[in-house]
Amino acid sequence: MDNGASSYRRFRDEGDESGLADIIREYRDGLIFYLNGFVNNIHVAEEENLERLFIKEERRIMVHRALKKLKPEYHQVLWLIYFENFSNKEAAAVMKKSVHNIETLVYRARKSIRSQLEMESFEYEEL
Repeated sequence: MDNGASSYRRFRDEGDESGLADIIREYRDGLIFYLNGFVNNIHVAEEENLERLFIKEERRIMVHRALKKLKPEYHQVLWLIYFENFSNKEAAAVMKKSVHNIETLVYRARKSIRSQLEMESFEYEEL
C-alpha cells in the first residue's frame, strides 16, 4: 500500500484530477480534520469545497517552499510586499534600499519565483 502516494504523484506531476479525487475518497475523514485546523469550522471543512481548500493549501505550501529556495533578498522583498502588505516605500525602509531598488528587486524576485514554481509544475493564475 502506498498511502495515496501514487494518486498524489498523478495529481501533482500529471495534473490528473482523478488522483486528487482518489485521495479525497480514501482520506476524507483525515482531510476534514486537517482542513478544520485551518478554517476552525468543522462544517466548512466538511463542505463540497473540500477539494478547493485542499488545492489551495497545497499551492500555499509550494509557494512557501519555492520562497525558501530564492536568494535571501528576493525572499525578503516578496515576503514584505505580498505577505506583510508593505508598500514599496515601507519595504525600502526596512531593507535600507531606495524605492527604485525595491521595484527592481520585486521584478527580479517575481521572475525568479515564477521560474522556480514552473520547475515544480506549479499552475498559477497570477503571481
